[in-house]
Amino acid sequence: MTQAVDGLSGKNRRKVHMLKVALEAAEVECDRLHQEMQELVQYTDAELSHLKQEIERITKERDELQLQVLILEEEQDIQAQTHTEEANESPTTISISGVQREETTPALPVPSSTQPSQTHAPHTATPTSTTTEGSVLSTHLPPDSPLIDLSDLRIALVGGHPTTRRGVIQELQSHYGLKHFVEIPRMSEVNTSRNRVKSKIYRCNLVVLITGYMSHRLTEIVFSLKDAGALAGDVVQLNCKGKSGVLRGILEHVESRAT
Repeated sequence: MTQAVDGLSGKNRRKVHMLKVALEAAEVECDRLHQEMQELVQYTDAELSHLKQEIERITKERDELQLQVLILEEEQDIQAQTHTEEANESPTTISISGVQREETTPALPVPSSTQPSQTHAPHTATPTSTTTEGSVLSTHLPPDSPLIDLSDLRIALVGGHPTTRRGVIQELQSHYGLKHFVEIPRMSEVNTSRNRVKSKIYRCNLVVLITGYMSHRLTEIVFSLKDAGALAGDVVQLNCKGKSGVLRGILEHVESRAT
């Protein structure tokens, strides 16, 4: 009887020992798998961080290239506009020279034997000269006083080429009495944050977005401020690049609000 009990006890001990060995092996395997999982998570996090940085770099390069293209397009537009203005002014210059020549060149006497009826007739080019001179002088008359008065408005120009912004501001100051204005350059020119944009434009009556030269981030900042009720005035998004188009958009909006 005692031998039988001892036999069962020995079997149990061996079984317990085998279970302990299996448990230790399972714990070791579990630790190994846990370590591999941590290493994999760290590797994945590092890869994700690297990919995010790569996306940001590529996006920045894309925005800079797009900006360079748009700047070149505007410079071409400005050159074309300058050539057009010079071409439009050239007939005026010719007409001025014609007037001066007609005024300074004496009329040659006509022999009485060939055309006796025109011997004492006045110079026939005088009326034409007077008419041409009048039309030339009218191009130099100062423009009438504008109906739109911007002296009480505060306008913000957001984005856009620096030349365009300066030209628009000068025109509005010279001809429409603009006194208060704010410029927000492209985000590639300065490090612009949401709070900085808000501090500059929140009191403006009109915020003009020149979208052709703005990154999407700057556009999102302005419209998020508008949606949050943080801006006092209107936000106008213009789809034009040149000075004349921006001027026209501003004046049309102000005039529509006045009526």
